[in-house]
Amino acid sequence: RLGGDDAPFVPPNIVDLLKQIRIRTVEQLIYCNPRIVSQQIGIPFEELEEIIAAVEQQIAPVPSNAADFLTNLLTNTDITSSGFLSLDKLLGGGVFSGELIELIGGPAAGKTQICLSSALSFALEGKTVVFIDTANSFSSERLIQLLEGKFPNLNGTDLDAKIEEILPRIRCFKTFDIFRLMQILEHISQETSTTPTSEDHLFFENLSLVIVDSIATLLSSIIGKSKVGNNIGHNLMITLARWMKTTGLVGAELSSVGEEHSGGDASKGGSCSTWA
Repeated sequence: RLGGDDAPFVPPNIVDLLKQIRIRTVEQLIYCNPRIVSQQIGIPFEELEEIIAAVEQQIAPVPSNAADFLTNLLTNTDITSSGFLSLDKLLGGGVFSGELIELIGGPAAGKTQICLSSALSFALEGKTVVFIDTANSFSSERLIQLLEGKFPNLNGTDLDAKIEEILPRIRCFKTFDIFRLMQILEHISQETSTTPTSEDHLFFENLSLVIVDSIATLLSSIIGKSKVGNNIGHNLMITLARWMKTTGLVGAELSSVGEEHSGGDASKGGSCSTWA
C-alpha cells in the first residue's frame, strides 16, 4: 500500500491526496492515468510522472520461478466465474480482474449469451457490471430468465425481490458510435477514481466487469473499406485498448467481436494483435 516501504518516493502529502481519490496501492498508482489524476489532486502532471517513474524503478520485478508467479497471481487477483464451467476452465479458473477477454464467433454463436451470463454471475457475487451495448443486444428480460434458472424454487414476491436485488447491479450504456464508446470508458475511469459521495459513485466503487457487445459493430463501417479506413480503424483500436486496459484495473472486460473481423474464420483472433 502507498505510504509503506514499497513506495518510499511518494511524499506523505501526495499519499493523502491519492487516497482521497481511492488510489491506495502501488499498483493503482502505476496504472492510473497520470494526466487525469494530477488534475484531480491538484499537482503538476510532470511531478506525478516523476513520482510514478521512481516507484516503478523501486519495485522493478526480479526474476522468479513459475510457481512463485502463480502463487502471486492467485493471491492478488480476483477471479469470478463467467457463468459457464467449461469457459471458466478455458480461462484458467474464471474471469481474472484486470484482464481483457475477446470473444470471437459468427452470428448467433452465443457471444451475447456469454456476456449476459457473465454479467449475471458477477451481480450474484455482489459486484457491479457495466454493459456497453452497441447492437441492441442487451435484454433485461433475458437476464430475468437466466436468474429464474439460477433460482428455480423462487416464485411470486420472492422472485420479484431477488430480481430487484440483483438487476440494479447491472447498468447498460447504449452507443452506436466509437467515439461515444471512448467517452463512456473515460466516464467509467473518472467515476472509479473519485471518492464516492452518492449512490452513483457507490456503484462504480464496486465495479468489477465492463462488457462491450460488440466492438465489431462500431468498427465494421471503418475497417476494410480502404487503406485509409484500415489505418484509422487500427489507431482507434489502439486508443480503445488503452482505455479498456486502464479501466480494467477495477475489474475485467469482455469484448465481443464478430466473425467478420477474423477473416471469416472464427478460430482466429479478430483484433488480438491490435489490443496487444
